[in-house]
Amino acid sequence: MGMKATYEGEVRFTDETPDSYCWVLVSGEGPLGPVSGKGDLRLLESGEGTLVNYEFEVDVGGGMGFLGGAVMGGVAKKMVERFLHGLDGE
Repeated sequence: MGMKATYEGEVRFTDETPDSYCWVLVSGEGPLGPVSGKGDLRLLESGEGTLVNYEFEVDVGGGMGFLGGAVMGGVAKKMVERFLHGLDGE
């Protein structure tokens, strides 16, 4: 059984250190309840380009938090990875 929902929200970057670090805040609202997240994102030089290191916490509320909150961490990680691969053009 799959679940699908569209969320509206915002992403804010704070405490930025150009070319190396930023704190990321995410918030959204959708038919299955609210979602919020926070974490840091670091850019590290590599011989082949730039490595992206990130660590995030995600909070899921409403029905989604009750029914599928344990699964959302893995889903959020996959979404971030897809986004970052998109930046790389892969």
